[in-house]
Amino acid sequence: MTRRLTSEMVPSKHVKKGFFITLVVGICCYLIVFTASNRRYGLTEHLGFLRETVFTYSDLLRKGQNIPMYDVCFIKTRKTASTTLSSILNRYALTHNLSLALMKTNKRSGHFNIIPIREDSPRKLFLPPLGVKPGDWTNYKYNMMTVHVRYNRSAFETFMNPGTKYISILRETCSHFESDFVYYKIPAVVKSIKKNISIEETLQEYFRDPKFYWEKTMKKYGKTIKFYTRNVQIFDLGLDHIYHNDADVLNTFIRKLEDEIDLMLITEYFDESLLLLKKLLHWDWNDVMYIARNARAQNATRVTLTSDLCSKIRKWNRADYLLYQTFNKTLWKRIKAYGKDWERDMNELKRRFGNVRLDCSVTNATKTISNRRQVVYKTRNSSLTMCKLLTEYNNNIIGKIRQKQSSGYYLINSKGSNQQEQQLTCGFEYRANCGFKFAGENGYEWTFDPTLRVKDATTNSTEGTFLVAKYNTKRKTKTKMKANRARATAVELLGSHSRNCLSFNYYLSKNIVSRNFTFRVCLLPDTKAKFAKCDTVWKMVDSAVYSGRWNHVSLNISTTDTAQVAFEAISGQFPPSKNKSVDPFIGLDDVSVERDKSCPNKEAVD
Repeated sequence: MTRRLTSEMVPSKHVKKGFFITLVVGICCYLIVFTASNRRYGLTEHLGFLRETVFTYSDLLRKGQNIPMYDVCFIKTRKTASTTLSSILNRYALTHNLSLALMKTNKRSGHFNIIPIREDSPRKLFLPPLGVKPGDWTNYKYNMMTVHVRYNRSAFETFMNPGTKYISILRETCSHFESDFVYYKIPAVVKSIKKNISIEETLQEYFRDPKFYWEKTMKKYGKTIKFYTRNVQIFDLGLDHIYHNDADVLNTFIRKLEDEIDLMLITEYFDESLLLLKKLLHWDWNDVMYIARNARAQNATRVTLTSDLCSKIRKWNRADYLLYQTFNKTLWKRIKAYGKDWERDMNELKRRFGNVRLDCSVTNATKTISNRRQVVYKTRNSSLTMCKLLTEYNNNIIGKIRQKQSSGYYLINSKGSNQQEQQLTCGFEYRANCGFKFAGENGYEWTFDPTLRVKDATTNSTEGTFLVAKYNTKRKTKTKMKANRARATAVELLGSHSRNCLSFNYYLSKNIVSRNFTFRVCLLPDTKAKFAKCDTVWKMVDSAVYSGRWNHVSLNISTTDTAQVAFEAISGQFPPSKNKSVDPFIGLDDVSVERDKSCPNKEAVD
């Protein structure tokens, strides 16, 4: 049977024009997303974490899927299952090579806690994002924040990526305060005054005179404890204690949070909240799998909560109570708006929770951590990355992310270059060794010396760090009348490329001239020998012209075989000094390489 075309079946000019516009817009969107993907991930060959991708945007677009969102700012409240939620986010950040806003001096967890976050905070407090040069403040833009920090939206928007989703989590006020009460060891304060009461009676005694015991708690543990033991949830979300009893300010602030927070999760409905989060971020099922973190052991201290006691707790924490009531209602409005697939998706989420725990063969045990009994987990299927990350300590995951962001490497673009011509540079910031291997003789070695008040080449400030070749002041040695070597080998810097433009900066202390010190760049084969033969490709000139300043060198390195580049300092023969800080030294900073490219000149020395 032949079907005849009617006029209704023939595309009109308007339809053709609309189709053409849609096609053009689609192609433009694809190019924008693809470029963004390359900018974020297509960085270098050298460091896997600067280039690896778990998936590509083009694959998702071909499948017609929503593009997952990477940019999430999580306001981590205390004792609300927030560590469990942050472990989900941190796992995602680790496997997708995202940059976290972390406090550079808090090496254990990266938390900011109650330190105020302002617009200039990244300059003073933050680790740089992946691939960004330390001190390049305008490019300090982050994908995620997942650590303890006080919410300050206007400040956050200066360093979080555009389009970031802001989320947080709240817990019912009564159970939350009981958890705080035990966690911060307030029963010990109460028992120091009322010695004959049991642990279970301490909370009841506390609320006989809460202001009195609050003061006693601060006297024992310091004034900071007050921020964590009354209305702490709304405090973390940005409202200072002086406004907690001001009804007008409080109500206005809560309405402001309703406008600004994209999703407020609720601890008592954690799985329901996760399903909403999954939908908000367009994540996969596996992305929201979890095992509870920082959970109290079954035999740990707990205080019985009566209705009368809960009433007193809510009155004492009235700001938190009103905040919770507001967002608990908001959660259920969002669940209602989810649509007809809610029950089906909740069942699917629970089914997958059961499967992942079964597949990973998760077991749990009780362990004392920081003098607190907590539940920890292990997997018998450690061959699966998902299983290992599910049971990994949250601080360990943050540690791995921190190691990436403080690797010492950053990226710069040559003038007029494209993404494939980015220059990999090691700035040695935060005392990171960039994967270099070190060897030394008789205490003469490459090290980091914070006592030297010399501006580094990377940040041009005394807060920056660089490698220093000098004698170890902690070692007792009488070998300064003998020449010794210190070698720093960049094992993977050159790779197997036939052409490389190697650049670096070196510094000579003013008292090093005419003391027979040597500094050279040499090539050595792939070997584990401590001081294998090294072929010199450049050697410094012992001249006062180059002392007391940073000098830049660019070298053409040609090799057909895999070779390692080494920076070797040879000490002069000089008598030991009583003042170790004045001993001659050589500095090394900003070692970089552009592969498959020649330097502008055969050798350029500035």
